[in-house]
Amino acid sequence: MEELQAKQTRDKDDQWETTSLKLRRSTRRAVKIYAVKHGMTMQSVIDEALLQFLAEE
Repeated sequence: MEELQAKQTRDKDDQWETTSLKLRRSTRRAVKIYAVKHGMTMQSVIDEALLQFLAEE
């Protein structure tokens, strides 16, 4: 996981891309609460969660 995040940090060509997705209301609320409690954005919480999920593969 840390290795993948470090690679993304170094890769300046890996720009943010706008996308659209649907979340269940309860999931969105849980992410928002987690983000606030940890001083993060919802975007960073979802990005880190997806990176962890993908690293487990």
